[in-house]
Amino acid sequence: MRPPAGSLDGLATRPARQEGLPAAARSLVAAGVLLHLLLAASVGLSPDEAHYALYGLHPDWSYYDHPPLVGWLQWVFVRAGGSDLAMRVVPMLCWAASAVGVARATAVLPLAADAGPGARARRQAWAVGLLLAAPLLDLLGVALVPDSLLMPLVPLAMLATWRLRDPAQAARGASWTGLALVLALALLAKYTGAFLCAGALLALLRFHGRRLWRFAGFRWSCALLAVALLPVLCWNQSHHWASIAYQAGHAAGRGDWRVVPALRAVVLQAMLYGPLLAGAAFLAARRPRGTGRPDERSAARALVLGFALPVLAVFLVICGRGSSLPHWTACGWTALVPL
Repeated sequence: MRPPAGSLDGLATRPARQEGLPAAARSLVAAGVLLHLLLAASVGLSPDEAHYALYGLHPDWSYYDHPPLVGWLQWVFVRAGGSDLAMRVVPMLCWAASAVGVARATAVLPLAADAGPGARARRQAWAVGLLLAAPLLDLLGVALVPDSLLMPLVPLAMLATWRLRDPAQAARGASWTGLALVLALALLAKYTGAFLCAGALLALLRFHGRRLWRFAGFRWSCALLAVALLPVLCWNQSHHWASIAYQAGHAAGRGDWRVVPALRAVVLQAMLYGPLLAGAAFLAARRPRGTGRPDERSAARALVLGFALPVLAVFLVICGRGSSLPHWTACGWTALVPL
């Protein structure tokens, strides 16, 4: 039953009024864009960047190590001349969109007791600052890898999922379209895009329980995701499932799980994503304090952790088996920023 107009519950689930970024957050976004532009203009392509530029030179339904979106996007810039700077337009745009997205998510999600305009503006500036202070996220804003594409999709997926917390919105099929498109792009960007799908599903089950399956929009979204996977599945079927086998080998690792490699990977994560972001994540793990609508804060907190923790936990398992790369967790750290 839809809450009556003017009720607190009805207001709780309505989308916040669209507002621009506060001045401090805008300044930090501009500083990040300038920094990435200077780096992009002064350093040549890395082997990974050249690898994905080759994808753009030979567009296909999918590729041996990743789904096709990175190649499809680079195709445009390869055809435009393929200069080093041109091949870095996509990651620079992704970082800027990520910064705006996490700032927006920080403003919309009721993660703090103080919802005043001044406090909200400070939190948005901190959100952009945490991204800017993370060295590896800055690197992903210059050098294109599939994880660069996932970064801006994370806050978009969280906001679209939060909007569907409102039963009135969930009952409208059109309200599901945005979330379905974002998750489809995530699946076409990288196999770990499945963690965004898992985060959305966990949150939606928490919001609606078994009623979730009754929403026509949810069923439509599942169908769209299945269609989005067709290029990857068809390519794998015609190439003896080579990509699936390759990724399964990564997940299996090179031996039994050991403590020392796992601890080494955790320390490296703290260094590459910045002590500021790592320390903020540790503080955010504590139970939030404050007064006023703790049910909303609990739901928003569960949403963020549902998007962040699964990929971080799987990374811990994989790195303990000696098979991991530090940028695999970029989507998890990006999800934690609003919290």
